[in-house]
Formats: sequence, C-alpha cells, structure tokens
Amino acid sequence: MRGCVLLTMVLVAMSLGCGVSGHYMSSGPCKGFHTNPQACQRAADNALAISQVKMGQTIEQVSKIMGRGPDRREGTTEAESWSYLTDYDAELMTTIVFRQGVVTEIKQTKWLPEEDQEKPSGGV
Repeated sequence: MRGCVLLTMVLVAMSLGCGVSGHYMSSGPCKGFHTNPQACQRAADNALAISQVKMGQTIEQVSKIMGRGPDRREGTTEAESWSYLTDYDAELMTTIVFRQGVVTEIKQTKWLPEEDQEKPSGGV
C-alpha cells in the first residue's frame, strides 16, 4: 500500500512537471521538448499548406491555401514576398515571391529573430 501511494505521488509530480512547462509534446511533428511549441506546430502546419503553392497562382489563391497571413511580409514596387516559418528545427522559412500579383518564385530562407535583423553591421 505504501509503495502504491509513493508511486502515485511520483507519477503526479512527473505529470505536473511536464504539464506546467508546456514545452513537451508526446506525439506529432513537434514531439519532444521545444522552447516554443506553438511556433513548432505553426511551422508544421505551414509546411503542409505551402506544399500546395505553385508557380502562377494568384495572391488570393495563396492566401486561401495558407489560411493565415505570412509570418514576415516585404515588398517593393516590383515584387511582394511572404515568408512562412516551415522548418522549426532547422530555423527555415519558405518565401513566396509575387510579381504582378502571381507567384514567380518559391525559396527557402534562414529565419532570424527580428532583433538580429535590426542590428547594424559594423561601424557605430
């Protein structure tokens, strides 16, 4: 009886430890420990959706396929690019480039946190 109570206490303590941290998933593409499980799941969802994006599709078609706005959006007068986190572990984004409202390029780019992008390179 005493061993059963002790075992129960250990199991409860272990489950509370994992549940409180929120960094462990037992199954799926993000199983295991991650510092940001929500970003990992978003990347997995994005990777599935983005595989349906093809050259020549319109902005409206891509928007419908992805089901959410881009994680990063950039544009010039000639082109607009939408970037989605698609590989959490490798820190990769997939960037879709639109010219004249249609997909003209799909490429993978390294993801860098926003604060790293704003740091000046060299000089003061």
